[in-house]
Amino acid sequence: MNTFLNGLKITIKIILGLLLSIFFIGSTFIDAMVAGFNNETLILIIFSLAMVPLTWAVFFVKTKWYIKLLYVLIFFGYLQLPFILPKSRVAWDKDECYDDGYCKEGLKWAGEIVTKEYCLKHKLTWDERNRSCDMNKK
Repeated sequence: MNTFLNGLKITIKIILGLLLSIFFIGSTFIDAMVAGFNNETLILIIFSLAMVPLTWAVFFVKTKWYIKLLYVLIFFGYLQLPFILPKSRVAWDKDECYDDGYCKEGLKWAGEIVTKEYCLKHKLTWDERNRSCDMNKK
């Protein structure tokens, strides 16, 4: 029974490691495609390339508890990067603009940059508090 549980534990670690690795590499590609290649994308690439081997090391190398805690803190820091880096944040906001019709200021819509003036010129509703435009004509 112990052998079965150890095999199951290793299998779960491998699957979780593969999923996290795909997430780290995939988020870099998405950010580079949407926001273009810039210094912020380079920071995300460096973090991603560091997180992949760190993930496998934490899963399969015997480490102390504070190393694992440090990994978790770095992981949550990595998840916050798109909100910290402005161009990356805009890259992730673009999908929201097309999904629900509320575009934040600075995003492209129909080949133009969304601003308060653009919104009012096209007789759309401008939300000053969120600095966004409701693209759904009423």
